[in-house]
Amino acid sequence: MHLSQLSPVLEDTLQKAGFEAAELNHEVREPGHLLIGIMTMPRNPARTVLEDFRVDVNELRKIVATKYPRFDENNGFIDASSTATYDVFDKADELAQKDGDHIALQRLDHLLRALVTTDTVVVVILVDLGISPRSILERLDIEVANSKN
Repeated sequence: MHLSQLSPVLEDTLQKAGFEAAELNHEVREPGHLLIGIMTMPRNPARTVLEDFRVDVNELRKIVATKYPRFDENNGFIDASSTATYDVFDKADELAQKDGDHIALQRLDHLLRALVTTDTVVVVILVDLGISPRSILERLDIEVANSKN
């Protein structure tokens, strides 16, 4: 999976995740930053699901800040992604193809599903927020079905 294949909404999410990583003084974009990125995007099924579980973006930032190493300086934007982030995008691409989306990674619901099923740190973040990853997946199925109607 090449990150150049992202839809505009996923490119924006990746960019926002880079700003979040820099703001938290992290060295690279990690999957947890993508979770924050989803929460900062305009209304979409993935964000709706997180909001349904009362995820507060400020609380999410606090938890994500503790999960990755901090560095003293950054230049305001992180453009590098961790291996874990690439793994998440590979999984999201696989899910998109299974759904018949021929343009790789069109939707944030694929990204959220991949984050929850691929990255252990994201699972820990959700548990810290009091959310079961399985509940996220179940609610995401419902939200995506409703958004198609």
